[in-house]
Amino acid sequence: MKTELMEVLEKGAKKGVIPSNVACPIGCKFCYERSMKSIFPRLEFNFIPRYNRESFTYFYNQALKYGKCVQPGRMAELKNGKVYFGKDSDFFETGLSKKEIEKIIEINKEKKAKPFYFYTTGRSLDPEFVRYLTEKYDNYFRIWLSVITFNEKIKRKIITNWTKSEKILEIIKSLKKSKIALIHFNFRQTIKDIETINNLNIKNISICIMMLHYNKFHPSFIKNLAENSYYDFKEIIEYIKENKDRFKNVNIRFLGPPECYAWKNKDLLKKVFKNIQLTKRDIILCSKGSYKVMKNVFEKEVEVSYIPDSFGGSTNFSTAITSKDVIKKVLKIIISKKNIRRIFLPSSIWWIKDKYDYEAKSAKYVKKKFPGIKFNIIKIPKEIINSSLSVEDCYRFYKEIEL
Repeated sequence: MKTELMEVLEKGAKKGVIPSNVACPIGCKFCYERSMKSIFPRLEFNFIPRYNRESFTYFYNQALKYGKCVQPGRMAELKNGKVYFGKDSDFFETGLSKKEIEKIIEINKEKKAKPFYFYTTGRSLDPEFVRYLTEKYDNYFRIWLSVITFNEKIKRKIITNWTKSEKILEIIKSLKKSKIALIHFNFRQTIKDIETINNLNIKNISICIMMLHYNKFHPSFIKNLAENSYYDFKEIIEYIKENKDRFKNVNIRFLGPPECYAWKNKDLLKKVFKNIQLTKRDIILCSKGSYKVMKNVFEKEVEVSYIPDSFGGSTNFSTAITSKDVIKKVLKIIISKKNIRRIFLPSSIWWIKDKYDYEAKSAKYVKKKFPGIKFNIIKIPKEIINSSLSVEDCYRFYKEIEL
C-alpha cells in the first residue's frame, strides 16, 4: 500500500519534478511562506521529510519509469477543497547525497534536457563539488545562487542562517553559465554587489536583481527595507544603462518593477482586446502593479480599476489576488456603477494548476456570485508571468511612463 509520501514522490516523478522538503533551513525573515497560513487559512503545505536512501530510491525508480527529465521544484495540487503546496527549499539541503544529486543530473543528460537550475543559498554547498559537476555536466548543471547581498550586516539582520560572503565568492568562482539573485536594498549597496561579481572576471554569469516586498505580517524593519528597495530603483536602472561598460562580465536582468511587465507587454494587451468592442458599461480589473499602464492604454474606451490583494503590504501583482478579493471589489463597484455589462479579469489570478487561487477557488466561484454580469477571463501567457526584464526594458519604461 502506498504511503502519502510515496504518492507525492510519484506525482513529482510523473510531472518531472523532484519535490523539495518542507523545512527550509535558511530562515529569511522577509520570506512570505512564514505568514501564508495566517493570510490564507485554507492553504496547506505538503510535508516531505529530508530524503533518505529509501525515499530517494523510490523517487528515482519512478522517474525512470515515467521517463521524464527532472528538475527541483514545488508542486501544487487540490485535495479536499484545499490547495496543497510543496515548500520552497534549498535543493542542497534536502538530504540528498552527492551521488544522488549526480543521478538526477544523469537523468537529464540521458534525455538531453535543457539545463535546469538548482536553487541554493550556498550554505551546504561544497565549492569543489560544484566545480566537479560544472566540468562533468557542462550543458546539464546550472546553479541559481541566492546571494541576496555581500553586506554581512544586512544578511545578519534578515537571515537566520546566513552564508558568509567568503564562501559565496568561492562558489561563484566555480560556476559556469549560472544565475545569481541579488536584492536591491539601496543604490550604493546594489552597485557594490554587482561590482563584486563583475570584478571576478568570470564570463556568462547572469545577475537577477529583485525588489524586496513586504506583507502585513512582516516586522517594521522589513517594511522599511522594502520601501527603500522601491525608492531609488529608477536610479539603479539609469546608472547601469549609462555605465554598461563597467559591467562587461555580467548579464544583468530584473524581476521588477511589476508595472514594467504590463508596459513591456502593452502591445500584446492591445491585441487581445482588438476584436472586443469595449463600451462604457465594461470594466477592466487588474493588479495594482499594472493599473497605471492599463489605464493609460484603455481609459478612453473603458473604465479601468485595480483589485487590492489580501497580503496587505507592497505586493502589487495579479498572482497575489484571490477570488474573494475580486468579489469585494465587484461589490464596491456595483454600489456606485449600475448597468455593468462585462468585467474583464487576468487569468493569472487563478494560476495554481491554471485554475485555482490560493484559497482553492476558481473563476467560476466569482461568476456564480454575480449571475447578471458577464466575466471575461483574459489569458495571460506563462512566459510573461515567469519572465524577467532587461536593463533596456526597465530603462525605456522609466523614460516613457511617469509613475
